[in-house]
Amino acid sequence: MKTPELHGNFDNGCCKVINWESENKVRCQPDTPEGTSGNIWFYWHACLLNAKGKNIQIILEWTKNEDKESPYARNHNFTEVIERVIFKSSDGLNWENLDTVHVVGQEVHIDVQPESDKLFLATDIPYTPSNLNDLIKTVENSGTKIEVVGTSRDKRNIYGFIIKPKEKYIGTIYLQALQHNQETSGPRVLDALTRYLIGTPEGKLLQKYLCWRIVPVVDIDGLFNIKRTSSINPNRDWKAFELPETSAIRDWLLLAKKNGERFEMILDLHMGWASKKGSAASLTRFSKTAVSDEYYKKQIEFGEYLFKHTDWVDNSWWELKIPDGWFNTWVKDILGSLTHCIEISRFQTFIRSKNQWENIKQSHSEKFGMQLAQAIGTFFNPGL
Repeated sequence: MKTPELHGNFDNGCCKVINWESENKVRCQPDTPEGTSGNIWFYWHACLLNAKGKNIQIILEWTKNEDKESPYARNHNFTEVIERVIFKSSDGLNWENLDTVHVVGQEVHIDVQPESDKLFLATDIPYTPSNLNDLIKTVENSGTKIEVVGTSRDKRNIYGFIIKPKEKYIGTIYLQALQHNQETSGPRVLDALTRYLIGTPEGKLLQKYLCWRIVPVVDIDGLFNIKRTSSINPNRDWKAFELPETSAIRDWLLLAKKNGERFEMILDLHMGWASKKGSAASLTRFSKTAVSDEYYKKQIEFGEYLFKHTDWVDNSWWELKIPDGWFNTWVKDILGSLTHCIEISRFQTFIRSKNQWENIKQSHSEKFGMQLAQAIGTFFNPGL
């Protein structure tokens, strides 16, 4: 009989085994480096093998962090939300919440009895190379245009989808996600949004009046290797442009503008843990001192419309002055369009019809992708 194994040796894997304390109990840590975001966000993605029908306990530790207090969820307060964000999957595609999770001191005890020889476990719901490859194949089969926007530090292709009307249209919408490789909700949302646009009658109606440009994964290297970090934060590189990923997307968007496209809205999807008092879900807006009165009014109008028509967040704003090197600052200054950063909570979703928060589920990001497409489409064309 084969001995149970736990490992992170696969694309997007992130697990370091410390030791097996017995044949049914294993101690491990996330295998993330102390690089940009690596010592801030918590990410663990493991595969348990040869344990079908066995009662296995996984003791998950997280790496030590500085002792200073922070209003955001660093290592000292993961215990407040971690029980709600451990997921399991037998195929790495379909994920469900695991309710046999308990915090014991500074450890997370996870009890499982796998029904198959392979069980994937993760904090949050991963977005993997397999997910992206399946999306690319679906987009190709639909006849939608796919372009190689550029190449990454490790010479991987960064892909962009272009859904462009044949007749006169209102303007262009651009959406991107995964500037930070552990923020997996963003690409999941854009995956669902893309499939809705190209695969449903309602989505295809939204194609008639708007051009959609979508880059579901900016940090393509991080998608394959979660330990691939840089000393440069991608979302602080939109002034110096030291990274090939930010430079490629900049050039791609500038070429579209040069060729006559007018950007109406540009959205950047991110994902945060939580402050000790909230969800970390929010929509950014520039402060009154940073933009014109007209611009300020338009971003408020769009944000309130988005809040009203989506399940994601209550009416929570994150107000920015002019953050140096941020993507949204570059967009405002160079492309001149409305732009927001969408922050998605790692552990809960606001369900507007119930006026309450729910623990995160895979279906939430899929639904939000559809709702986001609908909200954008109807905001810019109220007649739809």
